[in-house]
Amino acid sequence: MVTMKASAAKILAALALGLMALNAKAVYVYDNSVNDQTNRLSAVDNLWFGDEVILSAAYPANSTLTHFDFQYWAVGTTGLTIDVQLLYNTGAPYNGYATPDFSSPIYTFSGFALPNTGRDTINFDAGIDFAPGSINLSSATLTLAVQFHFNGGGGTAGVDLYNPPVVGAGYLDYWVYNGGNWELTTNNVFGTVNFGMRIEAVPEPTSFSIFFLGGLMALGFRRLFGKK
Repeated sequence: MVTMKASAAKILAALALGLMALNAKAVYVYDNSVNDQTNRLSAVDNLWFGDEVILSAAYPANSTLTHFDFQYWAVGTTGLTIDVQLLYNTGAPYNGYATPDFSSPIYTFSGFALPNTGRDTINFDAGIDFAPGSINLSSATLTLAVQFHFNGGGGTAGVDLYNPPVVGAGYLDYWVYNGGNWELTTNNVFGTVNFGMRIEAVPEPTSFSIFFLGGLMALGFRRLFGKK
């Protein structure tokens, strides 16, 4: 009977490790904050523009969003605010490419007040800016869209550019919402327009892994408390 209990203990130990894996820590599924291009993109007052990114293939879809951030700058502004949206690229195609979709935003925040700064990071966190566990990333392709409002105060502002990403991937061009439609735009000066941004999420456990751990639990308790 000692062997049976030892076997059950091993199963339960494996179960404990599996439960730890299910309660995985958040990881960066996109990170473009390392390779500074020392270039910055200037915003146009009240004009949406966005950076389409591809999340790392190392993590499955349906990961739970825990944090995202991006870098901005502002000089000589008064009363500057920004609107921010995370959007899936499920909109009507533009030259064959799916556009960012305003109809079902992943996350949205309007009227965020910004101070003047040479460079700073705007952070959005679960538990502060959105409910923990409330946002599942159901697609590996999404766009961070921003809209700066100078509110008559003048000055200049925009986003910092980095490339290449160290986690995930990006594109050379960027999106601009012009005349009620999204259009792809290239920049002949910079060549590549990728925002300095990061996205952090907790990978979703697969249904098979949950089923497997459930089986381990049943087997472990049967071995430990079953008939002698």
